[in-house]
Amino acid sequence: MELAPLTVLNKQYTIKRTLGDPGPFDIKYLGETVDSETATVIREFFPVHLVERESGKTSIDILGGDKESQLFQSGMEYFQKESSVLSQLEHDALPSGYEVFEANGTAYRARPHKQSMSLRKGLESKGTLSEKAALTIMVPILEALQLSHDNGLYHGGVSPETVRLCNDGSVLLTGFQGAFIQLARQGGELSALVQQGTSAIEQYTPRGNQGPWTDVYAAAATICYMVTGRELPEASDRLEGDDPLADLIQDADAFSAPGVREALIDALEVDPSKRLQSAEALAKALKESSTRYDGTESGYAIIPTELEEEANDDASDTDQDGEVEVLSTGGRERPARTRSRSSRSSRKKKESSSTAMLVGIPIVLLLLGGAGYFLFAGGGSASYEEYRTRADSLYEAQNYAAAREAYTQALDVRTDDAFAQQRLREIDQMTSGGGEQAFTARVSTGDSLMAAADASYAEGEMSEALQMYSQATTSYYSALDIRDQESVQRRINRAEKRQDDVIAELRSGGEDDENLEAMVRQQQQAQRARAQTIYRRAMERGRDYMSRNEYAQAKSAFEQASDARTTDDVMDAIAEADRLLQEQRENQSAYERFRAQADVAFQEGSYEDAVDLYRRALDAKKGDAYAQEQLEKAKSELEAIQLAQAKRQKEQQRRENMKEGDIYTVVDEEAQVDGGLQALHKDVKYPPSAARRGVEGRVYMQVVVNADGTVREANVTRGVNNAIDDEALRVVEDAEFIPAKVDGKPVPSRTAVWIEFRLQD
Repeated sequence: MELAPLTVLNKQYTIKRTLGDPGPFDIKYLGETVDSETATVIREFFPVHLVERESGKTSIDILGGDKESQLFQSGMEYFQKESSVLSQLEHDALPSGYEVFEANGTAYRARPHKQSMSLRKGLESKGTLSEKAALTIMVPILEALQLSHDNGLYHGGVSPETVRLCNDGSVLLTGFQGAFIQLARQGGELSALVQQGTSAIEQYTPRGNQGPWTDVYAAAATICYMVTGRELPEASDRLEGDDPLADLIQDADAFSAPGVREALIDALEVDPSKRLQSAEALAKALKESSTRYDGTESGYAIIPTELEEEANDDASDTDQDGEVEVLSTGGRERPARTRSRSSRSSRKKKESSSTAMLVGIPIVLLLLGGAGYFLFAGGGSASYEEYRTRADSLYEAQNYAAAREAYTQALDVRTDDAFAQQRLREIDQMTSGGGEQAFTARVSTGDSLMAAADASYAEGEMSEALQMYSQATTSYYSALDIRDQESVQRRINRAEKRQDDVIAELRSGGEDDENLEAMVRQQQQAQRARAQTIYRRAMERGRDYMSRNEYAQAKSAFEQASDARTTDDVMDAIAEADRLLQEQRENQSAYERFRAQADVAFQEGSYEDAVDLYRRALDAKKGDAYAQEQLEKAKSELEAIQLAQAKRQKEQQRRENMKEGDIYTVVDEEAQVDGGLQALHKDVKYPPSAARRGVEGRVYMQVVVNADGTVREANVTRGVNNAIDDEALRVVEDAEFIPAKVDGKPVPSRTAVWIEFRLQD
């Protein structure tokens, strides 16, 4: 996959050879400028889980489809931004002269080669250092880190491998891997970047909030290693039992003052929120407390060892005296390289640690809120909007695993966000269909490893068998995380028993104690890591069920977590889930009782009672669709009845208001003359005086008709003359009427009638 020697890049650089093995995210080359033949270190962005290069070619090919292409482009942007920031930083402890360019479908950064050696290599020949020597080397490193942090860039991998000693007496901090961390978080490759003893707890999981405090931990761990000669235990191991850190530092007589020890202890807090937060704070505390450091001694002069060529630009070191040191490769095979006999034991220890790390899987993170440190743009905390934007983009691209992580980070910032919670449920639904396939694949992988392990066991290859049994166990545990199946648990029990058998045989066979104990420790570490993973995932499932009020499933998940690791948190979670489950069951019983009563009331038309009972059912079971729907129906029926009653009452009141005493002025049916107006005219007697004078006309009258049809009174509203008017009143008062009616009943009312007086020829 490496570029061949004599390959020309960007018309400026010629590749001479590869520096060390390819890392999980990059390949490093020693080259020279075309015009001046100046030695140059060139770093190629090459995430091996996303790209490949065919032999004899220079361009890269993306492995996979759109998802992988998007991840690669995102990672390359991180790499270019990080390189751009590095090129602008000026400090004696930082490499200078960076140039960033694109070629062959990927990105590169190059800088002048400066001869140096790794701090670890120097310590192998020197042993432990004095406090003065250690601080002479690390204070400039801390200052360089502070400058980087001020510009929004954190290192992510400070260690004895990335601190280098130069022949001019200066020190260099290489190994910036913040861009790789960002990509690894999205692609699930963080284990490839973890370094034994110097990686902080937040570097073990994608949810870890890394930042300046992460580099503070690593720098302090490096100082402790320089002075005590002992690497710190992995941060994950410090979560369990007694933390050995205090005893390790207190026993180190080389420290000049309690203040130095206290500063280191504060910088090495497992919990990031309790740790010293800046490199500047650590440097200040060390300089003020130390009675030996004066800043005058030369860093390189402390370890007078033969200078060797640098073989690491900004990640792992490669010392070119026949030894190759490489960080964890993430489980991928690399070409074998020669190494000196003097370093084999330490390399074996590192390889053992690397294997355990790969088997281990990230552990529980004790992190108290806050968001991750921004890789670029001047630092600060990532906001909900930034997590949400990234999550939405990944969701649209159907990269559900990465989208899940981003939405989870958004919820860490805004815990009650309904949108992110809904998206996580949708992702669960969309990805659950592939669970069966993933489950089958993981069980099948475990079975294959078990078969290979049994074969190695039968042939007497105990060490190889032990490793494969451990890997099989890990595969089974990952299947169990998808589906809790008894057959998988039986497989796990068999694999773990065979591991115990192999260890017993190795001990009885007189296996080298040191090697055997290393394997046992590795095995125990893997088991602890698996338990941590089971614990973490079960706790996450439990919390997810709790957020959805699925308390029975939550209790089951928390109990699975307690089987893996008993903590106060998980016991409290079980108790709370059990309490809420009992409360839920009581509410369910109350809900069913109120719902049944409400249904009966609804059917009987007792809508007021039905409304009250459906509301009680909803109080017992929040958001129940049936009770809510029936409540709305009952309320609608009740409102219709109440409206009709109100209408009748209003009409009745209106009619009562339109009566004059007992006389209705507004009625349903008007009063009328029995037989019609023509019946009145039959009884008319034309007054003689009016007839003699030829008087004619129409007399209009208003009549009060009683409920029995008799006339109570009559009045002329427009008459003709007295004689005619009197005759009209006589006729009307003697007439029979059909009374007015209201609601079908006869009532007294007023009505108007008229009589026409005409003379006949």
